[in-house]
Amino acid sequence: MDSNFNKFETLNMSNIVFIAIQGATCTGKTTLAQNIASNLKEILCVEIISLDNYYLPTPDLDCVNEYYNFDTPGALDFNSLDETLCAYIEEKQEIPKRKYDFMHMTSEKYLEKNTHPKVIILEGLYAFNIFEKNIFDTTVLNPRMELNHLLRLNPKSFYINNFFKIYKKGNCHIFKLLLPISRELCRKIRLQRDCTLRFKEASDEFKKDCARKFDHSIWPAINQWVYFKNNTYDYVIENGSRNVLECKSFILNMYGLLKKTHESITSNLKNGEKIILKDFNEIVFKIENNIVFDLED
Repeated sequence: MDSNFNKFETLNMSNIVFIAIQGATCTGKTTLAQNIASNLKEILCVEIISLDNYYLPTPDLDCVNEYYNFDTPGALDFNSLDETLCAYIEEKQEIPKRKYDFMHMTSEKYLEKNTHPKVIILEGLYAFNIFEKNIFDTTVLNPRMELNHLLRLNPKSFYINNFFKIYKKGNCHIFKLLLPISRELCRKIRLQRDCTLRFKEASDEFKKDCARKFDHSIWPAINQWVYFKNNTYDYVIENGSRNVLECKSFILNMYGLLKKTHESITSNLKNGEKIILKDFNEIVFKIENNIVFDLED
């Protein structure tokens, strides 16, 4: 575990705190985000934004005869995500959001009333990107281009200087949480999820296709971009939400940090008066899916 909670010693709760959760498929990003939110909501207003809703629409895509890699960064609409996050910073009354339909591969734009959250959790494959000094050049990282061809390009061409408004504003706190996982464990979970839980009657050929897709498309993209060595982060939880003890420890630290900062500002505390914090056993952590592996396998 790596941690960098010290960066928040002078936390200003007048600014939004962004918790960006990045990790491979099957690391439990959504599960962790929901558990962080459910614990923090006791003291603050929290919103969760899933990067999965910001895929670019491809309603005319022929999935059988056309190549398209959803794990390539260019498949995501970071400009719309920037618009969403900036609307919170600018305290607009309505927030423009996206909802992606995976069945029809379409994207719906809608407006949602601003709840004025103090914490926004952004979870997804490339949740760090919009906050990094150098961001993906999505004009180069084309999801219609074969991954093998992309990986033969000069890696320096994958990145450009960050031009997003949310990055330039600077009036927010950003905490980046990385969820690493081994290729072997990720493959095991992904194939069981796709071939056993989602498609219980999957044929042997379908199972082979899933394995080929993971080996030649999904993991190479993850290894190249999700776990890019130059990514900056503040906290690491090996094996993601399956590492329940470490997840609870992170939530406990974040809860304590935000509660102390928030209450010292909003309450008329007398000198020496203590803020009551939770202990480890009071942190609630629920795992909704039913895939459980021994992490020592």
